[in-house]
Amino acid sequence: MIKFLGSNGLWGYMNKYGDVVIEPIYSRASFFSENLATVGLKNFDNNKIEYGIIDKSGSQKLKVSSRYDFIGHFSDGLAVFRKDGEWGYLNRGERKGIRSFDWKEAFPFLTVMRQ
Repeated sequence: MIKFLGSNGLWGYMNKYGDVVIEPIYSRASFFSENLATVGLKNFDNNKIEYGIIDKSGSQKLKVSSRYDFIGHFSDGLAVFRKDGEWGYLNRGERKGIRSFDWKEAFPFLTVMRQ
């Protein structure tokens, strides 16, 4: 699946033949990794992006909401997230978060510790 920018200024996804599979409705869209993509919708009430996770059919696996400030792509079953200034990882299968107050920032397989 390939993300594309629609004429409406929003992101969607198409297959390798150029057929639109997921209509361009998202303000943010990651590439697909482990058959999942992180997407975001702009909340015009607070001017923030609300994140969620979709599969290749467009079905929301983690409903788009203001629960997370950021969600990265999945790698080896984990996705980086930020919530209330804290960083952590979401588990792909169970959607549970692992957070730490000690992490200044988190990356796939790398964490920078505060001193």
